[in-house]
Amino acid sequence: ALAGLTWETIDVNVKSKVIFVKRVPGISVVDWDVDFAVELHTVLVQKIRSVLKSDEVYPYLSERCKERLNEIRYIARGSGILDSLVTPLSDTKYAIFPWVGTRQLMTLNYALRQRKLKSKLPWMTCVYLEVNSNNGKEGVENIISDILHSNLDLYSLPLPEKVQIEGKYNEFIPLNLLRKQFIEDYLDFEGLKSDILNTKGVK
Repeated sequence: ALAGLTWETIDVNVKSKVIFVKRVPGISVVDWDVDFAVELHTVLVQKIRSVLKSDEVYPYLSERCKERLNEIRYIARGSGILDSLVTPLSDTKYAIFPWVGTRQLMTLNYALRQRKLKSKLPWMTCVYLEVNSNNGKEGVENIISDILHSNLDLYSLPLPEKVQIEGKYNEFIPLNLLRKQFIEDYLDFEGLKSDILNTKGVK
């Protein structure tokens, strides 16, 4: 199932990475496991933003999917999340949409916690952070700008005690080495800086 329709795979061109399909009758059922542990790349997240900002019509979508896409575009544009880094949700709660990948977003999450802000990633494949702060929208923006222009020490971030990248043999590896692996191989401060500065024009 894709785009609300049912498809049959006709051929697969492995070399060019192209799948040839044809539409077939039937009930479209998408059996997603919502508790999967994956991460989103910045390119994918920024493509989502690009789709929401554009008015392009995708002919392979069903009418229901086209209507839903238009609804989401309307909401996203009206909320300001496509162009504003920080969006107020209440007097003290904010949504931060930097439009970066999971690793970069996780890095920002811990950097904000280091600045004593209550920040959380609602779920693993979420593209925004929820932040509680009494500093106001401009204050939160200034804190993020300060982080991006700092020499952030990843080893100083307030990481969970048993933070680690999932691995088959983790139970045999000391926690301090798993923590080091997470910092060195998962967190991405340089990518965070370049992605936000290029996308949002933060000064």
